[in-house]
Amino acid sequence: MDEQQKRREAEKNMQERFRDNPCRGSVLGMTEEGNPIQLAWIMGRSPNSQNRVYVVEGDILRTLPADPSKVEDPSLVIYNAMRHAQYDPADPEGLLLHIVSNGDQTDTVYGRLSQHGSETVTNIFFSALDASYCEPDAPTFTPRITGLIWTADPATARFSILAPFQKYKDVWKATEAELYSKDITRQSFENVGPSKKDASTAFNAVVGQRCSLDHTKFPTDRSRYKETMTPGLGYCVTTYSPGSQELPSFRGPPFPVPIRGTLEDVMQTFWQALEPEWRVALAGKEIKQDSYRFAQPINRFERVGGE
Repeated sequence: MDEQQKRREAEKNMQERFRDNPCRGSVLGMTEEGNPIQLAWIMGRSPNSQNRVYVVEGDILRTLPADPSKVEDPSLVIYNAMRHAQYDPADPEGLLLHIVSNGDQTDTVYGRLSQHGSETVTNIFFSALDASYCEPDAPTFTPRITGLIWTADPATARFSILAPFQKYKDVWKATEAELYSKDITRQSFENVGPSKKDASTAFNAVVGQRCSLDHTKFPTDRSRYKETMTPGLGYCVTTYSPGSQELPSFRGPPFPVPIRGTLEDVMQTFWQALEPEWRVALAGKEIKQDSYRFAQPINRFERVGGE
């Protein structure tokens, strides 16, 4: 696909690939001026997923509860979404590695990149996730999506997608259906602990035992991509396949999207493209050789008790 075809495809994707798509996503791209940018957004169906905001604290973008009193289970919804590491921690002027993700793997990658040794950046980034799996939110098993921009190689976007194998998801769902037919449900385990998470964990243990699968280490397809960015173009990854509310996991390489105007302009373009019913928050970061900046996040909800 040549440059013009890619740009036409990018425009088409903005019209078609964000419909009926309750998911998290990220974009690595380059402004028309040639500055790399990162976007991340949250979409949610459940009250627990929707009860979130993006907050910039120092050099970290993180999720926080919009209303702490309504948090049901923070384990998969509260995390650092963007942060950066120095390629050489001993060099205060060292080039930066900017990480974006939809979960705690942001910190996993940060830890490895901060102690890089003699490995290449690309090898560290991908190998840092070798011990990670898709999220244990059975039966969905949401993919973990992670991106990296390095200021020494600003035109290269690196993506990792940890997604469940569909055939094992099908086995898990069939086992759940079998248990439900016998009135064994997540709700039937509510007496095992004080939270919905305890009941869900107990139910998942029963399902896993029946089908010989571990929901915390679910069979995971590990996809790795490197895309060359050009001014005015970016690449996008979402957790679920666009255009479906049945939540099939994202498959295939990152897809091209247009990047026009300032960082704030780009953020507004994507915010408007997301389904209003599901969108929760969106954040952006612009990266230069020796500096970076966060834009003010777009949050659907006011933060209770926040500044």
